[in-house]
Amino acid sequence: HEEVLDAFLKKFYEERLPAREVIVQASGDPLTLEAWLREKKGSAVTLTVPQRGDKQGLVDNALQNAEDALKKRNARDQVVHERTIGASRELASALALREAPGRIEGFDISNTQGEQSVASMVVFIKGEPARKEYRHFRIKTVEGANDFASMNEVILRRLKRAQLEDNPWPLPDLILVDGGPEQLAFAIAARDSLGISLPIFGLAKRNEEIWLPG
Repeated sequence: HEEVLDAFLKKFYEERLPAREVIVQASGDPLTLEAWLREKKGSAVTLTVPQRGDKQGLVDNALQNAEDALKKRNARDQVVHERTIGASRELASALALREAPGRIEGFDISNTQGEQSVASMVVFIKGEPARKEYRHFRIKTVEGANDFASMNEVILRRLKRAQLEDNPWPLPDLILVDGGPEQLAFAIAARDSLGISLPIFGLAKRNEEIWLPG
């Protein structure tokens, strides 16, 4: 690991001036490295590899700080993993999917005073929101507030985008629709009318119920 430390020091001091004294845990070639640091600084530099005393204490403190920082970063990475990839795997298990969905799209219908209906599409990729791919659809074929027919229209329009020859949208691995068995049935009917095979389920938020086909 001495060579790794030497390579790190050179990388670290590529764009900054070395201090008057540089204290390291170890070095594979301290004389050559010290000469490189001196040339980089343009003046005297001492490279110290302590074995005892206060300077060894500084090295020990640096090692402990680095270990603590690594543990914190790993803990953060684990939390992110559990909330994203881990959650996708749990979802796949709950829905009896063969593998964790990489791209999930969620659809919701909202009405303006019971007249103008708009559908929202949110996208999650590997468990994280992909906000640049969020979309809104103004419902065109449904009169009044009819969430079931509106869901059918928006799923149909979205999946047709995947069948375009010019600039098609990627197919999701999983579709989530806001609602219970009725919204789910209308979404599935849209999918089946296009001959596309992909899992769809419903989430009824009021009772936190997951609805599967059938």
